[in-house]
Amino acid sequence: MPAIFTQVVLHTLDAIPANYITNTFSCDVASDFAITDWHTELAARYDAIHSVFSPNVAQLNHEIISYGRTDPEPRIPLKRTVFSFATATSGVPMPSEAALCLSFQAGKVSGGNQARRRGRVYLGPFSSTYLGGDGRPSSGLITIIKDFGDDLLAASIASDPVFTWQVYSTVNESSVDVTEGWVDNAWDTQRRRGLEPSSRSVFPS
Repeated sequence: MPAIFTQVVLHTLDAIPANYITNTFSCDVASDFAITDWHTELAARYDAIHSVFSPNVAQLNHEIISYGRTDPEPRIPLKRTVFSFATATSGVPMPSEAALCLSFQAGKVSGGNQARRRGRVYLGPFSSTYLGGDGRPSSGLITIIKDFGDDLLAASIASDPVFTWQVYSTVNESSVDVTEGWVDNAWDTQRRRGLEPSSRSVFPS
């Protein structure tokens, strides 16, 4: 079965590509046609949580792009899907660098290096509605992101072997099926997500 990796690219209202948010997933699909089902599932999962995102994240024209894992570079996309959220994001934005890490892993095996069987995606940016009073992610946000992973895993298990969510090890050059995951109650800082400037104020006036 083809091994693929998939980029979910969330567009921002400023339409500056450098500010777009990208999450990468690995998957095993039964055929090229199964990529459509995988894309549909990812789009549904992101739409289900879109209300937590910063109002700087656009409502329309996000992308899901899949590539063959073993294809030579530069790779040509196997499939590109455009999707939109059901409603616009809202609220007051948190800093774009603030992300919440969704961690996931395959089951432990004797003699295995578990670090090579783990993966993660950094979700965000978020609305300040989901900032807890103690400065940590709110319990509501943690639950929403945990459910995102739980629902994606459930869909993967139910659809197997049509599509299977996986972790890919660049060291081992092999993939293993995701079996569990978690979300910690601490922000991760993704400095590469700092916004590009859109204006400049100079002095003296």
